[in-house]
Amino acid sequence: ARLAAIEAVPPFHFFNLGLDAARQSDWRVARDFFAREVARADYYHEFLVAPSANIGEATARALAAANTFASVVPAGVIADPDWVLEGFVDALYGDARDVSKPFAVLTITYYLRRGTGDAGVPLWSRKYERRLAFTAGSASAYAAALNTAFGEILGELSRDLAALTLPTCSRASASSSN
Repeated sequence: ARLAAIEAVPPFHFFNLGLDAARQSDWRVARDFFAREVARADYYHEFLVAPSANIGEATARALAAANTFASVVPAGVIADPDWVLEGFVDALYGDARDVSKPFAVLTITYYLRRGTGDAGVPLWSRKYERRLAFTAGSASAYAAALNTAFGEILGELSRDLAALTLPTCSRASASSSN
């Protein structure tokens, strides 16, 4: 079986609230919202590369290394896959409500569906959640905790997908049934 189009979709973004106001032609609310949020943004505490690109690429590499599928193609590559795996990042943040004991939080829901003919209906899905403590005030400890959490999730995802008994997906039978 071949797997393709691993895409990590970012969670709800606060700018959606401002865009909703703009779509409803409430320009005052939209302008005030964007001005407040842009002024509050801290560009020194953001990801250098969009997490979705890193998560999608790392997921593809992990599944290829685990030999769960005959081949794994990352998102953006044109392919005719038997299966498509989509990942939705539900949570990716540092929880510092207790300043002395912060946690790195990562939650990803993966959906596996056929490459064609199923109208995008998932055959399998699972939510993976991790909360790992890290040293307060250390950006590198936060990044290390996120990496550890993601590594644990990828290991569990690989084992879960390997344990699945997937129906045979043949291009010939898929096209003859249409």
